[in-house]
Amino acid sequence: MVGVDIGIWSTKIVELRRKGGVYELKKVYMFPTDRSIFAEKERKIQKERCVHFLKYTVRHCRLRSKKITASLNNENCIVKYIRMPQAPEDQMENLCWEAVKSDVPFNRQEVNIDCKIVDIDEERKDMGVVIAVAKRDLIENLMDAFKKAGARLAIVDADELALYNIWEVNYGLENEKNVLIVDIGAELTKMLIIIDARPCFGKMFYGGGCDVTDAIQKGIGVEEAEAERMKIKLAEDEPVERKEEVSSVSREKVEGLFREMKSSVDSFYREKGGKFPWIEKVFLCGGSSRLPFLKDVVRQHFDVPSVEEFNPFGMFVIKKGFSEYIEKRVTSFAIAAGLALRQ
Repeated sequence: MVGVDIGIWSTKIVELRRKGGVYELKKVYMFPTDRSIFAEKERKIQKERCVHFLKYTVRHCRLRSKKITASLNNENCIVKYIRMPQAPEDQMENLCWEAVKSDVPFNRQEVNIDCKIVDIDEERKDMGVVIAVAKRDLIENLMDAFKKAGARLAIVDADELALYNIWEVNYGLENEKNVLIVDIGAELTKMLIIIDARPCFGKMFYGGGCDVTDAIQKGIGVEEAEAERMKIKLAEDEPVERKEEVSSVSREKVEGLFREMKSSVDSFYREKGGKFPWIEKVFLCGGSSRLPFLKDVVRQHFDVPSVEEFNPFGMFVIKKGFSEYIEKRVTSFAIAAGLALRQ
């Protein structure tokens, strides 16, 4: 399976092959996204521009005839985790809709709904269910765009589910079962709380690497391209002029984003009434996750003993020649790798 993560700033491609219970990394690419495929304000995909970009992607990455999984990563895709009484399979869709409809700003006729049982408690006669709801026209437009580009979009997933799947494969057997994953993209940041190795709460925030670039541009007084270059050099621990100033304005912008996340995490725990243990580890991923001060910011806000970069390829067989390519980009591929796990 091939995972295609079309981000606002960059597109990531991961192809995996499973053989004898082991995953092998067959292909991995990252290249700039044609940003004109997104509407300026609505962040909705512009279909014709998307088709043109996907044709290039399919040709460049040799994806023709491959089964592809892509994801939806905006406010038109809602993922919720609930506990509900055990029910027959033919009743699940209606029951799940009743459980989430108050959170969905669309009519039932406008959406597709899917659900997955993640655990069953026979003693309590209930089960944990992940529910994903997305606008039908958004899914249809994405599938049609891939088709016109000569590619086969087999599965449409959600970013949060991709993050959970790749965490489970790489870290699910470790002692830490209560974790927070933070994926910092260009304009969107996603967080996912996993308790007792099960997904429990996810949320998306508007903010990310582009805001850091903007803060550097305004705070240092340079052009956007130069601000982006400074940010990248800072993240890659390379020499950068006016380093202290760049780091200071970047950190100030990131602090605001993490205060917002901490508020959401606190609300989640208050709602659960102290039933869940506090998170033991925070994983950082996404294109802006390597800023040098990020781990300190996380520890300051979440009081956790461990913060580390998320390595989505930790349990995979890496083909010769890929290691050097992914070394500085590894945290950017978490969602694409999670998408590539889908069968």
